[in-house]
Amino acid sequence: MVKNIILTVIFFLSMFLVIKGNTINGYLGLLIIFIGMAGILGELYIYNKKYQ
Repeated sequence: MVKNIILTVIFFLSMFLVIKGNTINGYLGLLIIFIGMAGILGELYIYNKKYQ
Protein backbone atom coordinates (compact mmCIF):
# COMPACT_ATOMS: atom_id res chain seq x y z
CA MET A 1 0.00 0.00 0.00
CA VAL A 2 2.75 2.47 0.93
CA LYS A 3 4.74 1.43 -2.15
CA ASN A 4 1.79 2.29 -4.40
CA ILE A 5 1.45 5.73 -2.81
CA ILE A 6 5.16 6.43 -3.23
CA LEU A 7 5.08 5.30 -6.88
CA THR A 8 2.05 7.49 -7.54
CA VAL A 9 3.77 10.53 -6.04
CA ILE A 10 6.91 9.85 -8.08
CA PHE A 11 4.81 9.48 -11.24
CA PHE A 12 3.06 12.82 -10.77
CA LEU A 13 6.34 14.52 -9.84
CA SER A 14 7.97 13.12 -12.98
CA MET A 15 5.06 14.27 -15.14
CA PHE A 16 5.32 17.74 -13.56
CA LEU A 17 9.05 17.85 -14.35
CA VAL A 18 8.47 16.90 -17.98
CA ILE A 19 5.75 19.52 -18.43
CA LYS A 20 7.70 22.22 -16.57
CA GLY A 21 10.89 21.41 -18.47
CA ASN A 22 9.02 21.79 -21.74
CA THR A 23 8.24 25.42 -20.89
CA ILE A 24 11.89 26.31 -20.14
CA ASN A 25 14.14 27.08 -23.10
CA GLY A 26 17.72 25.88 -23.27
CA TYR A 27 19.72 23.09 -21.75
CA LEU A 28 18.19 23.53 -18.30
CA GLY A 29 14.75 22.68 -19.62
CA LEU A 30 16.17 19.68 -21.47
CA LEU A 31 17.86 18.47 -18.29
CA ILE A 32 14.61 18.77 -16.34
CA ILE A 33 12.78 16.79 -19.05
CA PHE A 34 15.44 14.05 -18.92
CA ILE A 35 15.12 13.80 -15.13
CA GLY A 36 11.36 13.48 -15.44
CA MET A 37 11.66 10.85 -18.17
CA ALA A 38 14.13 8.88 -16.05
CA GLY A 39 11.55 8.81 -13.26
CA ILE A 40 8.83 7.56 -15.59
CA LEU A 41 11.08 4.91 -17.15
CA GLY A 42 12.21 3.80 -13.70
CA GLU A 43 8.61 3.29 -12.66
CA LEU A 44 7.88 1.31 -15.82
CA TYR A 45 10.89 -0.88 -15.06
CA ILE A 46 9.70 -1.52 -11.49
CA TYR A 47 6.17 -2.29 -12.72
CA ASN A 48 7.28 -4.67 -15.49
CA LYS A 49 9.91 -6.45 -13.38
CA LYS A 50 7.27 -8.49 -11.55
CA TYR A 51 5.81 -9.82 -14.84
CA GLN A 52 9.02 -11.31 -16.25
